[in-house]
Amino acid sequence: MRVLCKFFIVASVTAAFVTAQAAQAEVSEWMSGEVVFKYARKLGAQGLIVTKMECKDSGSRELGVESALVRLHYSQNTKHLDWQIDGWNNLEENKKYWAEKGYSLASYTTFIREKSRLKLFCTVYNR
Repeated sequence: MRVLCKFFIVASVTAAFVTAQAAQAEVSEWMSGEVVFKYARKLGAQGLIVTKMECKDSGSRELGVESALVRLHYSQNTKHLDWQIDGWNNLEENKKYWAEKGYSLASYTTFIREKSRLKLFCTVYNR
């Protein structure tokens, strides 16, 4: 009986650890802004939610977020929220656009284009 009890305790602790690991947020590799929206859709199809979108300058002369380097933080979408990622150079205008669609700002980060000094916001919205 003692051996069975030890096995049960070890198995329970291991299962709790694995469950805790699965619930933790994960982070993608840095990727081009051109592919990030497709990547985000795949995450959503797997029941995940993007919680933070980090962006940094890629050195490209383009102005849009599509030419940035992007890294996504994500976890299980336990609340089944609808979410969107976006990027724009005017946070208030961007918030207004998504608010008209029923979304509110969940998180944002900023970066500044080295060559143009343009400040861009990388945003996550929830509904």
